[in-house]
Amino acid sequence: MKLFNAVILFLVSFFASANCDFEVKMKHYDPKLAEQHALEEFKQNRVHFFAVANGFGPSRPGFEKIQISKCLVLDTHWKVLWVGADSEFCNNHKALELQALDYSTKFNKKMLSLASDSKSYQCGKELQEVVP
Repeated sequence: MKLFNAVILFLVSFFASANCDFEVKMKHYDPKLAEQHALEEFKQNRVHFFAVANGFGPSRPGFEKIQISKCLVLDTHWKVLWVGADSEFCNNHKALELQALDYSTKFNKKMLSLASDSKSYQCGKELQEVVP
C-alpha cells in the first residue's frame, strides 16, 4: 500500500508541475531568425549553444558529428529549451519540441561556424578540426 501511495503522490506532483513556459517563450525562438540571433550573440562576444530538454537527457542539436569535450561542456555556456517531460502535457507539445529542435539546430550550427574561427573563444581551436 505504501508503494501505491508513493506512486500516486509522484504522478500527482509530476502532472501538477508540468511547465508550459516554452509555449509563451516560443515566439522568441523563431527558426527563421536563429542564424541572425547567433550572429548577434557572437558579435556581443557571447558564445553559447542551445540544448533541448526533450527526454531523459538534453539533446544537443547540431553537435551530432562533433566530439563533445570538457571545454565544450564545462567551459562553454549552454542555454536549455525545456520542452521535455516537464511539458509533455502542454498543448501542442510535439510542435513545441519540433520548433525548439529546429531553432537550436540552426542557431548551434551558425554559432559553431562562427566560434571555430574565433580567437577569443576558448574552445575555438578544437572546433576548427571538426567544423567545415
